Amino acid sequence: MIRLVSMYAKSPLTAAELENAAQIDEGVTEEDWAEAQFGDLQRLEGIQKAYAGSIFNLLHWYARNGLAENLFMNRKKRKRDT
Repeated sequence: MIRLVSMYAKSPLTAAELENAAQIDEGVTEEDWAEAQFGDLQRLEGIQKAYAGSIFNLLHWYARNGLAENLFMNRKKRKRDT
């Protein structure tokens, strides 16, 4: 799951992008398309939840260690510099 969450962070998928993934997969027969698509959508939902949880945990860690202010201050500084 960690690997999938990391992959999702680099290129978030949408349900629309998965719509025809089962049909493109040569390992899935036409009779199994609907079931494969349903499974893909369930996995996507799990990945999205895990990704959101990872971001929450990261922000919580920054806040707990007194670093959250640095995140926001650096962002404001970068905006002023550009």
